[in-house]
Amino acid sequence: MAMAVDFSICLAPAPVTTLRGVGRPEAAVVRRPGRNRSCRDTDKVIALPEFNYFGGFFFSPKQSFSSCNSRPSEVLRQASSGENSSDIAPERGDLLQDELLVERLPIGVIHNKGDVVTGKYTIIGLFGQGAMGVTFEAERSDGEVVALKAMSLRNMKGWKELDLFEREARVLKSLNHPGIPAYIDYFQVDTKDDRIFYIAQRAAKGKSLEDLITGGWRVSEEKVKDIAIEVLSVLQYLGDLRPPVIHRDIKPENIILDKETGDVKVVDFGAVQDVASSTLIGSTVVGTYGYMAPEQFQNRATLQTDLYGLGGTMLYMLSGRPPSYFPQRRLKVVFRDLVTMSPELANVIDRLLEPAPEDRFQSAGQVIQALQEESRESYLVSPGLSNNSARYVQQTSAVRRPAGAQVELKRSSNMLEVAIPAHGLTQETAESGAFTVAWNAFVAVWTRSAMAGGGPVFAAFSLPFWFVGLRLAKRTLFSTAVAIKLEFDGPNFSIEWSIGTMWKHKVVGETKNLRSIDVVEEKVQDPDQGYSKRLATSLVLYEGSNKHEFGSGLQPEELEWLLAEIKSHLQLPS
Repeated sequence: MAMAVDFSICLAPAPVTTLRGVGRPEAAVVRRPGRNRSCRDTDKVIALPEFNYFGGFFFSPKQSFSSCNSRPSEVLRQASSGENSSDIAPERGDLLQDELLVERLPIGVIHNKGDVVTGKYTIIGLFGQGAMGVTFEAERSDGEVVALKAMSLRNMKGWKELDLFEREARVLKSLNHPGIPAYIDYFQVDTKDDRIFYIAQRAAKGKSLEDLITGGWRVSEEKVKDIAIEVLSVLQYLGDLRPPVIHRDIKPENIILDKETGDVKVVDFGAVQDVASSTLIGSTVVGTYGYMAPEQFQNRATLQTDLYGLGGTMLYMLSGRPPSYFPQRRLKVVFRDLVTMSPELANVIDRLLEPAPEDRFQSAGQVIQALQEESRESYLVSPGLSNNSARYVQQTSAVRRPAGAQVELKRSSNMLEVAIPAHGLTQETAESGAFTVAWNAFVAVWTRSAMAGGGPVFAAFSLPFWFVGLRLAKRTLFSTAVAIKLEFDGPNFSIEWSIGTMWKHKVVGETKNLRSIDVVEEKVQDPDQGYSKRLATSLVLYEGSNKHEFGSGLQPEELEWLLAEIKSHLQLPS
C-alpha cells in the first residue's frame, strides 16, 4: 500500500530548524506523511530561497514538485533535480578498506578514509553496518574518537526509517548513564545528489560480544553474570525513566565489552521506544530474530521485552549459538539438555526466555537480585544427563526469598522439607471469613424462604450457591487454621495437612511419579500494561492422575519463590 505524503502550503512565517545557519525561518510548514489522507494534485511544496528545513527535509531554492505517494528517494530525486551542490559536502580521501566493503555499503553513505564531515569529523575507520545506517569511526577536531552513524535519504525504503533515526537522536540526547555512550550531536549534510543524516556519540572502547565469541573467546559463567548485571543496570535506568524507555534490540552485537577494563556499553538505540507510544497503531516491528520477544511480532513492547533479549544474549555467550539454533516447545527455547551450566543460571535464563511477558522477571532489578543470590551448593546440568539420573545436592533456586516470607525450608543433600504455618486471624482472613459468613447466611435465608413458599423444587435452585459457599468456607478455614508440611526425601514424598492435634490428613507417594508442579492462577486486568496478567493463588503438585493443592493464602511472590525451590530440588521441567 502506497503511503500518501501531504505537504500543505502556509505563507505565514513559522519557526524552522535549519542546517547550521544555512536555512531561514521564512518558509512553508510541511507535514510528515500522514495516515488516511487522500492524495490531491494540489499537494505540493514551494521552497523559498536557500536550503530550508521543513518537517525533517531540506528543499533547494525555488523548487516545487508533487510528493503524492512518493518514496523518500523519489522525493529527493525531484527535489534535487537542479543544481543543488552543497559547500559542506564531505571531502574525499583514500579508500576506507577494500572494494568489497565499499560495494556492500548503502549507496549515498560511503565515506572514504580521510573524508571530513562538516569540517569537524574525519573518517578513520568503520565500526559496522546496520539495517538503517552505517557507523563510522571518526576523529573530532579536538582529537576525540567518536562513533558517527550515518543514514542516506536516497537509500531509505520508507519514511519510518527517518522517524526511527530521529527518535534515536532525541532519546540519546536525554540519556545519561555510564553504560551508554554519551550523545554529542545530530545533524544533516547535503551532497550533490543525496542528503545524509548523522548521529555522533562517544566511541565505546572494546569489541561487541558477537565479535568476541565468533573470534574464539570463551567466557566463564561468572563472567556471563557480571556482563549481564552491567547490561541490567542500563535496563534498570531506562525502566526508571518517565516514561520508561525500551531498547527493543538487545543482542550480542549491541553490547560492547572492553576486556582490559571490564567496562560494558549498550549501543545502537535505533529501535528505541518509550512505553507511552509502544501500543500506538502503526509502530514498526524492529529487532533481531532469535533475540526478539514474541510480543514484538505483534508491534508490542513492555519493560520485560528487553529482558528476553538479554536472556538470549546470555545463552549465546554460554553456547556460542543464537537462541534460534535451539529447539522450541510451545514458543519457549529448550536449551537445558544442550548447554552445560549451573541450575541457578539455567533457571534465570529459562525465566528470561518465557514467551509471555508476565511470566518473565518483571524488572531488571529482580534479575540482578537473582544473579547475585549466592547458592550454598550447586550441581551441573550436563548435555545428555536426564532429570531422573541427575544427582541431587544442596542448592537454592534463582528466585530470591521474598521479604517477610513465613514459609520455612530445610535442606540436606537429597531432602527438602517445607513447612507452611497456619496464618491465623489476619486482616485478609478476617475479611474472607466475613464474606463467607455473609454469603452462606444469605443462601440459608433464601433456601428457607424457598422451602416455605415454593417447596423443595424451588429450593433446589440454591444448591449451586451452597456449593460456592462451601468452597469459600473450606478456603477460609485452610488459610486460617491449617498448617501444611511437605517432605521430599529421596525416592519418597509426603504432604500433611493438620489443624493442631484435632485433625490430620496425609498423602504419601514416590518422587518418580511426580510429573510437575504449577501455580493455580486467577486472571486480572492490568490497566497500565493493557493486557490481562495472571495472579498466583496456590500451588498444585501433579502425581500421575492425582492433584495435590496447597499454599492457599500465601502471597503471589511467596508462591513463585516456593514453586522455584521445589522445581529446582526435584528437577521438574519448567
